[in-house]
Amino acid sequence: MGMGMKNLTSWEYLRTQPEVIWHYLSLVVWPKQLGFDYLWRIQDNPLVYLPVGSTILGLVIAGGYLYWRGAVRNQSFASGLAGWLLLTFFFILAPTSTIIPIVDMAVEHRMYLPTAVVVTGIALAARSVAGKLLRTSERPAILRAGFACFVIAILGMLGWRTHLRNLDYRDGLILWQTAIDASPRNPRAWYQLGLEHFNRGRRKDALPMMVKAVGFSSTSFPIFDAGLAACLNDVGRVDDALTLYQRALAKKPNYKEAHNDLGAIYLKRSQVELAKASFQAAADLGDASAAYNLGL
Repeated sequence: MGMGMKNLTSWEYLRTQPEVIWHYLSLVVWPKQLGFDYLWRIQDNPLVYLPVGSTILGLVIAGGYLYWRGAVRNQSFASGLAGWLLLTFFFILAPTSTIIPIVDMAVEHRMYLPTAVVVTGIALAARSVAGKLLRTSERPAILRAGFACFVIAILGMLGWRTHLRNLDYRDGLILWQTAIDASPRNPRAWYQLGLEHFNRGRRKDALPMMVKAVGFSSTSFPIFDAGLAACLNDVGRVDDALTLYQRALAKKPNYKEAHNDLGAIYLKRSQVELAKASFQAAADLGDASAAYNLGL
């Protein structure tokens, strides 16, 4: 993160954040499609970021006006409190959701503290509306019972949604599938899902997921190339695997696992000197299995 990032400017980050903030707010009201890893894309369409950004700017201005009206002019305590809540929400989000670029555009944990402000505002607004309705109602007891049923229903639904989300964390396959559901073109999520299958011995199932990880990437990433290479090697496409391992190492020369895996392919093909060089490079980088392979 920081103002000196080469692949992400402050303007690109700023024009994308209004869309992200509205997504955050929708999750506070109903956490339907939570994502472990969004890899949110830069918003390039002015027909999207200008109106959406205007709504966020309008909320900030409204918060400032309400706070000035209530706290400075002492005209309304409720207005001052509403303005304070709005301004506090944006103040807490400001370090991660304005002009300082961060590699990940959207991460849900940035909303943990601001969520408290939103929930407090909703609760106070609901209490105010309920109080006004009760004061003017001819049958307040029935209205209270209705309010109680409504609150119980809301708590029950949110509690059940939380329970379902917690179940996602029991299994990496489910967790990364939910990340793909929230962001279908996320190469990191596809790679992690493929890795889960690969580590469980489901190499053929992992292959199409590794292909998508490489295909959805805007540029070549060594870890994705190496993951796909491992799958290709397992299904007998050794030449393709070699090409991908070499591409990974060209971008990341200190990738010790790739050196070791490449050495294993060379050794299997009886190219002993090439295998020795690859194992030696990995062993020099601290890979214990490569030192063992070098001994062989």
